[in-house]
Amino acid sequence: MMGGVPDPNPGEERLEQYWRSPAQGPRILFFSGGSALRGVARALKRYTWNSVHIVTPFDSGGSSAEIRRAFGMLSVGDLRNRLLALADEGPGADPALFQLMSFRLPGEAEPAELRARLSAMVDGGDPLIDPIAEPARTVVRELLGSCAEAMPDDFDLRHASVGNLVLAGGYLREHRDMATVLQTLSDFVGVRGVVRPVTEDDLQLGATLVDGTACIGQHNLTGKEVEPIASPIEELFLTRGGQRTESAASPDVLERIARAELIVYPMGSFFSSVLCNLLPAGVGRAIVESDAPKIYLPNAGRDPEQLGMFVEDGVQRIVDAVRADAGDDVPTRQIVSTLVCDRRDDLYGGVPNVFRLALEGIEVVRMQLSEDEQSLYDPERVVKMLLSFA
Repeated sequence: MMGGVPDPNPGEERLEQYWRSPAQGPRILFFSGGSALRGVARALKRYTWNSVHIVTPFDSGGSSAEIRRAFGMLSVGDLRNRLLALADEGPGADPALFQLMSFRLPGEAEPAELRARLSAMVDGGDPLIDPIAEPARTVVRELLGSCAEAMPDDFDLRHASVGNLVLAGGYLREHRDMATVLQTLSDFVGVRGVVRPVTEDDLQLGATLVDGTACIGQHNLTGKEVEPIASPIEELFLTRGGQRTESAASPDVLERIARAELIVYPMGSFFSSVLCNLLPAGVGRAIVESDAPKIYLPNAGRDPEQLGMFVEDGVQRIVDAVRADAGDDVPTRQIVSTLVCDRRDDLYGGVPNVFRLALEGIEVVRMQLSEDEQSLYDPERVVKMLLSFA
């Protein structure tokens, strides 16, 4: 039954079934990005190989920013992070490929030295390339070659993620078809799930703050590369060339939302990793049309993006974002059926307003999701909770 409160523990027999046959595990879909879900993804792949990760492609910081500037494309950093979190870690895995995809070029080297290092990788003469098994070795060299060939002379390789360069090269080689590149690399590293950007459009994230300030660029919202925002976020939107624009979700993404057995709005940078995935057209309608339970798992601890917000405010922002696409008359319960929180109110800066949520038809489940009084969410506990809904 949609939104029904499960047993917080799915039972040892059921867990054992998932453990024995993860290829038959449930299709749990996440709207996420960044690294907040990394531990959960690594724990989840032991129980299901069918999880779906709809990832934000709007990152504007780090080495992703340089790639976007050079090639006019979506961000690939969060896609790479999630691919590696879901990668096979068993006996059949290729640790050399994983190491290459995780490697960053040094930040203190001279430009000519970094170019030479990249050329050595393309030529197959770099120690990181040599141990990779075929055919992945040849394909990775070709993708890096496509990236290097298209790279402008002023491309800054300092701190560049080689995995990001591989994805960028594949994107260019495949005529800007990121889904094909992701599938190829997923096969090579044995990804136990599906990773897709919500859209392949080259867009930036924008926000208007309550004090009237306009922020363009995801990195200006997160509080990681620049000072945290000093006023709450009033509106979130997409931009191209500094102008507001619209985007449509990929058809593959909409199909996967329709087929999901559980839809999760998880922890992570609330606006720039979670809510932004609800902006492209079609996402809200697909969520509403799904009969799957829809869980909101709020951030434990402080999220700089959620200045002035409480747990119930996060629910309302999700509901508003979905209704913007699906219609104002959609019942709240078709968007968020269940709020799952830890029993510790101190993780959220106050007691969630259960009465307000109940009036909207949202069920509130409180359980122990942290390991002890000093820690935040424990990935294994979160995974078992999710499996109890699926």
